[in-house]
Amino acid sequence: MRTLSCVIACAVSANVSAQPLVDPADMLHLLVSQNGTSLELEFETPVTEPPELVFTGQTYSGPGSVLNGRAFNAQYGWLASGFFNLPFGSAVFVEADRVDPGLQFHDAFSFAPILGTSGSDPAWLWSGQMTHNWVSASRPGVYEADLTVYVGEASTGAPLAGWTGTSVTLAWALDLAFTGPFADASPREVGPVPAPGSVAALLVGAAVVLRRRR
Repeated sequence: MRTLSCVIACAVSANVSAQPLVDPADMLHLLVSQNGTSLELEFETPVTEPPELVFTGQTYSGPGSVLNGRAFNAQYGWLASGFFNLPFGSAVFVEADRVDPGLQFHDAFSFAPILGTSGSDPAWLWSGQMTHNWVSASRPGVYEADLTVYVGEASTGAPLAGWTGTSVTLAWALDLAFTGPFADASPREVGPVPAPGSVAALLVGAAVVLRRRR
């Protein structure tokens, strides 16, 4: 039996050329646990509205520069709950089943594209550590992603026979009144922008889809 350890390893520099930070006070953890040959998922803290994608106005250097000119958020984090006893050669993966146009995912530490962003593999291998990946967008609106957590072969990501995964829909919101720069956006990568009068309805609807599905 092995334990999936929970460690936080976020960037720590605070000057404008550093990588962006995750504020521990704002963390929203998705607790992943094992129940026999099934994975289960629940929120550590109830989520009542989509986390906000924020534009900081700062310019980042190094790997974090992929977020320059974009609004981003890293509040959602994967966190192991209890003990895991996985077959040898297997691992836990998160796969993007559906992602709204314009929403991008970046690795928590390398800022490399993940979960299908920029042609990356839709399945992302989770280390078992507390991990807060970055999400970003370049146009106002409410964005959703359907994700599945499953046990797969560590080398290929192929689902492991006899194991059952679990799914969740997550949402993020970027203020419709926002007028900051979006230099890297193109019309083909963004969906329709809702009318300002529908903001409240969209936020309520997005909150409803923050749910656990098995």
